[in-house]
Formats: sequence, C-alpha cells, structure tokens
Amino acid sequence: MNHDITAKSSPHFTFIEKAYIPNTSFFLVITEELIPIIEQYFGASVPSFTLVNDLRFDAPCTTSTYDEIHITCMDTSWSQIAFQLSHEFCHLMIGRPVTKNLRWFEESIAEVASLFFMSKLSDVWENKGILGNPDYANSLRKYVYDRINSVTPITNLSDATMPSPLRNQLISNPEDRSLNLQIAIKMLPIFYKNPCLWQIVPCLGVLPADQPFSQSFAEWKKRCDNHMHFALNDLESCFTTDSSS
Repeated sequence: MNHDITAKSSPHFTFIEKAYIPNTSFFLVITEELIPIIEQYFGASVPSFTLVNDLRFDAPCTTSTYDEIHITCMDTSWSQIAFQLSHEFCHLMIGRPVTKNLRWFEESIAEVASLFFMSKLSDVWENKGILGNPDYANSLRKYVYDRINSVTPITNLSDATMPSPLRNQLISNPEDRSLNLQIAIKMLPIFYKNPCLWQIVPCLGVLPADQPFSQSFAEWKKRCDNHMHFALNDLESCFTTDSSS
C-alpha cells in the first residue's frame, strides 16, 4: 500500500490513484461513459475536474472547490465506481454550496442521481458492450434494485419539511445515507417521469438561506422557465401529500 501516486489524464479529467496500482483503465472508461449521460440530462458540460481514488478515504465526496471528486473503490468494483461517481457528479454539476437547511435535500437528490444514472448507464453498457462485457449491465441493474430494496421508503415526506424530529435530524445530519436513500426512493419516479428536472438541479446552489421548504420551492420556480413548473410541482407534491404507496 506504499506505491507512488499514479496519474492518467483524459480530455475531461485527470485521474489519480493512491495506495495501490490497479487497472486504471476501468476507472477511466466508466467515468468517460458516464460523462455524456450526465451532460445529456443536465443540459450542460461537465466542468474539468480531478478524480482521486483512495481506499483510505472515509467516504466519497466532492471537495469544497468543486473541481475534485474523491471516491473509494476497488478497480474491479465496477458497480460501486458507477454508483459513487453518479452521486458525486450531481454535486459537481451544482457547483457551489447549498444552503444548510437544504443540504439534506441536495444529498437526497444526489442519491437519486446514483440510482437514475446507473440505470441509464446500464442501457449504454449493454448496447456498447463496455469493457467487453455487455452482460455486466444486469449487474448494474441489480445493484440499483438491491439498494432500493435495502430500506423502507418514508411514508410521509411532509415530516421532512415541517417542524418534526425527522426534519431536525435531517438538518443536523444531512448526510444520513439511510434517510437520504429513503427520501430518494420517493423522488426517483418523479425524476423518471420528468427528467428535465436535472437541468434545474444546479439552481439549488443559488437558493436563499433560512427559508421554509415551500418558499425554497417558490424561489426555485422563479429561477427556471415556466415549462419546468409542472415538473417542480410534481416533485414538491412528494413532500406535501401523505402516501402509503
């Protein structure tokens, strides 16, 4: 585990591997395949960044400078690479800090990104035979399926936005991965139905601080075109309608 750092560059990013020497081409290929999918749905170019992989990281993250992504994967864990990258690409595309009271919402949407973009990658993987293994697309789909079924979705998401113990917990610990996932599962069908939402996710980074959740949504609508309002209303309904489905 004392190897020198190895680095390889691609047109979009620089990849740095720490701690051991893997087959870095796996990281490069999966990242390069995800980038056009991210750009398609966000309707914007992925900014130049450095990708660092190190098994000694506590957790994946996008740095506060929004030009470096940290992941922590074995080179053979293709699904995990895709999952962590999809999450962190969401933060990278937002590109700035989200106000503290909405950090849990950002993290939950980033969890949606992991599930959504892994599913989209699985279709590309199967069609292109990425890494010479088209059948691995089913492993990506199973990874998404297993993660979705690893928790029970929160029934009433209004508890996350109104004064409640759940809301307090989310604001104090916005990176509670279990809660993020439970919320993401409720939002995921809305993003499948309204994929245009990805284009306005970066607006989360410019919403004012210390506003009620409903007011944040109102501000979000002001910052996007009218044709996006229906999709935002659909998303907001997750948090205003009590559903046991």
